[in-house]
Amino acid sequence: MKKNMNKIDNQSQVLLYGGSGHSKVISSILESMNINVLGIFDDNLTLTNTNNLKILGVYDPNFKLNFPLII
Repeated sequence: MKKNMNKIDNQSQVLLYGGSGHSKVISSILESMNINVLGIFDDNLTLTNTNNLKILGVYDPNFKLNFPLII
C-alpha cells in the first residue's frame, strides 16, 4: 500500500468514488496531505455534496480521467 500512496503523493489533485462516510474520512486525510479532492463520483443521484465536495454523478468506466481515481 505504501507504494501506491507514494504514487498519490506525487499528485496534487484526485477524484474519489463513493460519497458515503468512508469518502469523508479519505477526503479529510488527503486534504491534510495537501492533496486536492476535485469531486466524488457516486451512484446515488440525490447526493449533492459530501465534506463540501461536489458530487460528480455516476462514474462511467469509459470516461478517460486526467486525475487519479481513488475508490
